[in-house]
Amino acid sequence: MKELEKIEKLRTFINLYIDKFEDEGSEGSDFKIPEFDLYARDYLGFAENQIKIGTTEARINCISNLKRAVDCQIDTFLFSLSIYEVFKKRNLKFERKLELVEAIGVFNSNSLAKLNKIRNKMEHEYTIPDINEIDLYFDLVSAFVSNLESVITVLTWDEMNFNVYNEEGEFELFFNLKLERGAEQKIVAKWIGKRELNEIIEVSFNEYKCYGFYLRCLYLLNIRNVFASNKYVKDEITKSYNKLCNPI
Repeated sequence: MKELEKIEKLRTFINLYIDKFEDEGSEGSDFKIPEFDLYARDYLGFAENQIKIGTTEARINCISNLKRAVDCQIDTFLFSLSIYEVFKKRNLKFERKLELVEAIGVFNSNSLAKLNKIRNKMEHEYTIPDINEIDLYFDLVSAFVSNLESVITVLTWDEMNFNVYNEEGEFELFFNLKLERGAEQKIVAKWIGKRELNEIIEVSFNEYKCYGFYLRCLYLLNIRNVFASNKYVKDEITKSYNKLCNPI
């Protein structure tokens, strides 16, 4: 099955059946966090102290630490998914990492664009950063770090199980969506029905767009009925699908 067909299959199924989903013992697993000497919030603390100092040197150092905070938080996130080494071995750059974060959709795309624009400006233009611009960058990075922390926590529940019943209350099918954190780095969707409906779709990390979409769906199904309605989940999945199929 082609990558876009896998995306279409999951999108269509969730949109059609989510209102009938009944939780069936979703499961979680331990995830690993890298053993860094410093983490994103350490760099945020350094940056905050340098904002208070306010000298030209302190402003430059502040920008450097905010950049490190973003890099560190993304790598921590990738490590929690067991794909950090994949990025490292393939020498995949920051923009590629950001693509995956954007695909999951946990940070407003406009804010993400602003964050990256400011970051690039600070890196490639030899100007003294304005204090207002630094304040904006600090706020964006702080929000970015907090959002990825929440994703890491939410995706502790990396296996979602649902039963679907018809209007008469009869069992129709069982649906399972699971993030495999092992060496293969894949996400598996499974359908088991009473009418000999048995289908398994495996999405490997190499299917980059599809992997991001399935991870997005897993995240949305996790927050469903706690932080988001079924309508919100369907709308967000449709937005993600449209963006993949009709890129600007």
